[in-house]
This record gives sequence, structure tokens and C-alpha cells, in this order.
Amino acid sequence: EATRAPGGEFEAVAAGDTHSVALRSDGSLVSWGWDSEGQVCDTPTGDEFDAVAAGFQHSVALKSDGSLVSWGRDSRGQVRDTPTGAEFDAVAAGGSHSVALKSDGSLVSWGDDEHGQVRDTPTGAGFDAVAAGLGHSVVLKSDGSLVSWGDDSKGQARDTPTELGRAHV
Repeated sequence: EATRAPGGEFEAVAAGDTHSVALRSDGSLVSWGWDSEGQVCDTPTGDEFDAVAAGFQHSVALKSDGSLVSWGRDSRGQVRDTPTGAEFDAVAAGGSHSVALKSDGSLVSWGDDEHGQVRDTPTGAGFDAVAAGLGHSVVLKSDGSLVSWGDDSKGQARDTPTELGRAHV
């Protein structure tokens, strides 16, 4: 379980398309903005959260027990297909998909798979951090390298830096 920092009301924040969600210092969540799909009114209650991520019209939170909870728009399984279990360390929400880092360093993705955001998720272990864009995801490997997958219409995957230096601009 994470240790709560003294002072300050908020510890983390995430912004979706037209909504935002914040993690309070006491471990509770607050959401605001447009509520067309339950992305605000369905925000989970309680004080057991350690991290938040916001996608287009859905959000995901990491609970202090290592489990995940998602809410909001569920047009592509971004809520109903949220993995169960208490084995997660980090989460990221993309457009209509999400990706989570498991405690063993492996990954799991769910939701929209139009561009391979789910089926092309790297396998194995050795991942340290996750991030998700509109239709693609990126992970940081424990060796310091990056791996991207999903939508590559603008070079989101193929232009991922493979060594220190600058990506194509």
C-alpha cells in the first residue's frame, strides 16, 4: 500500500477528452467535466486508490490492493473487459483501450483493438512503465529501451526511438 504524502489535497491527475479525474491525498477519487457516458457520475467511491488514468470517455484507477477498476464509456470493452486480480502496479488509458503493468513486469491490454492495441501487446516481462495514446501504447523496458504498438498512421510505432537521441519529427 502506498504511503500518503502529508499536506496538499491531490496526488495525481489525469485528463480524458472532456473529463478529468484526480486522486486525492486520502486515496479517494474525484472526477469532473462532461458526463455523457458515466465518466463522472460513475467514479468509484472509497479511499483505497493509488493511481488514475483517463481515456477518451473512460477512466481506470489502480487500487492499493493491486486491482483495477474502470468506469465510463464501454463501447469497445474498455470497462467490461478490465482485468481482474490484484497483481497490477501501473495503468494507462488510451482512446478506447487501456494497458496495465503487472507486478511481474508483464503487460495486459484491453478494450478497442482496431489498430492492434490489444492483440499486439508485447509479451514477456521486463517492463517498467506504461503510457497510452488515442490508438497506440508505449512501454519503457527495464533496460531503458522503448516499445510501441497499435495505430501507426502517423509514425507512432515505427518512429519509436531505438537508441538514445531524437525521434523523427
